[in-house]
Amino acid sequence: MSDSIIESVGTVSIELPNEDFSKFVSILGLVSKMCTDLTIKDGIICQSSDRRSSILNIDINTIIGESTVLISGVASKVDLLEPFRKQGVDMQLDITNNFYSFRDDLSKLEFTKPIEEYLNNKFISSEELQNKLMIDDNGGIFDYQISKFLLERLTALQRGLSASTIRFEFMGNKVDIVVSASDNPSTTTVGKLVTITNLYKDVKGICVFPIQPFLLGGDQVNVEGIFRGDGENILLKLNTDINEIPINIWCIAKLIEPEDGDTPF
Repeated sequence: MSDSIIESVGTVSIELPNEDFSKFVSILGLVSKMCTDLTIKDGIICQSSDRRSSILNIDINTIIGESTVLISGVASKVDLLEPFRKQGVDMQLDITNNFYSFRDDLSKLEFTKPIEEYLNNKFISSEELQNKLMIDDNGGIFDYQISKFLLERLTALQRGLSASTIRFEFMGNKVDIVVSASDNPSTTTVGKLVTITNLYKDVKGICVFPIQPFLLGGDQVNVEGIFRGDGENILLKLNTDINEIPINIWCIAKLIEPEDGDTPF
C-alpha cells in the first residue's frame, strides 16, 4: 500500500498533493460532461454515459490506489472542489462507510455516501465490458489520430452547428467524418472534418456517434474503428489523455447500409 493511503477501522485516508488533486478534479470534470453520477471501484472508472451511447474506462490507481468512491451529482462536486484546485493546495480524501470528505489545513467538504443502486451510472466489470463490446478480433477497419488542430476545428463545428452527433460515412476503402446541424432541419450546413483513406477493409454505410467523447480536452485523440462480433454494429475506441492520465472511451453505432447506387448522403 502507498504511504499516501492510510487505512484504519472503517476509514481510508488518501493524501492528494496539489498535482494529484488537480488531476483528480480534472477527471471528475471530464466525467461530468457525460455522466450524472460516478462510481469508482478499486481505483477504476468503467461506466456508461447518461445516454448509454458510450462507455468510459479510466484507471486512476496512481491517484487514489485501489479505493472505492461513489459520487452522486458529480458536476456539482466539481464546482465545489474547483476553488481548491485553482489555489494549488494539498488535499486529503477520507472515505468512510457513510461519508467521504475532502479537506486541507483550513476547510473541509463532507458528502453523504450515496446508495449505489440509485446511481444513474453503474459500474461495469471487466467481464461485463467484454460482453457488451463483443469485439471481432478480425474486425479492424481503421486507426487514425485526430490531431489538436483537427480537434479545434471539430470544436468549432460542434459549437457553430449545435451538433450532438458526428457521422462516419463509409464509402468502400475510405470514410468521411462529417458534422451537421442534425438537430435543426432548417439548415443544410455540413462540415467535413477529414477523410480517412486506405481502410483495412471495404465498408459501405453510415454510423452516427455522439460527438462529446471526441471533445473531452485531450491534445489528440486516437480513433480505432472495429466491427462488433454481430457484424451489424461498429465500435469506436477513443484513446486520449488528460494530465497524463490515459482515457479510454468506447462508442457503438449500427451500420446503416445505403441502397445500391446511393451514396451515404
